[in-house]
Amino acid sequence: MAKMIFINLPVSDLARSTAFYQAIGAEKNPQFSDDTASCMVISDTIYVMLLTHDKYRQFTSKKIADANPRKRGPKPKAKRKVKPSVSSDHVV
Repeated sequence: MAKMIFINLPVSDLARSTAFYQAIGAEKNPQFSDDTASCMVISDTIYVMLLTHDKYRQFTSKKIADANPRKRGPKPKAKRKVKPSVSSDHVV
């Protein structure tokens, strides 16, 4: 089994973010997409899950960091910008 990479990104505008990834060549997988998430296929083994903030909050209790550099102040503690996941066929 090939190793797979899943990147989960919180986005403030799902439609705009989906359009961006489509513009750079990613394909949207409708099987894992709805009005709260878009599964963007980068390759056979790399996927980017674009999640609304409400959907992303279901996976973490930490605050979502504001990635807009114009709005940043001092570096905050305990905030998430991305949640990577990697699959493996090795059992530990």
